[in-house]
Amino acid sequence: MDVQPLRGGANVIEHTDIDSTLDVNVKGPLYGCRAVVPHTLTAGGGSIVNISSVNGLVSEPFLTVYYASKGAGVMLTKGVAPDYVKQAPAAT
Repeated sequence: MDVQPLRGGANVIEHTDIDSTLDVNVKGPLYGCRAVVPHTLTAGGGSIVNISSVNGLVSEPFLTVYYASKGAGVMLTKGVAPDYVKQAPAAT
């Protein structure tokens, strides 16, 4: 993903760039988890591995949307893990 269009304050980033960043970095892993969980429950186990970056934990100036999307991915994984901890899939 090219982060160059995301450079700048939150007030200057195009709506289309915001939407595409959230679609890839938040909705992609969310729909992936949604698709995989039923199969891991049926199989009695499995793992879900979501890959983010350090930018989900720390930020620098002028990449607000990118960092927010990576942080959402980190929290998605942390949220899915305890949802099913007693049933089957492990999310990391």
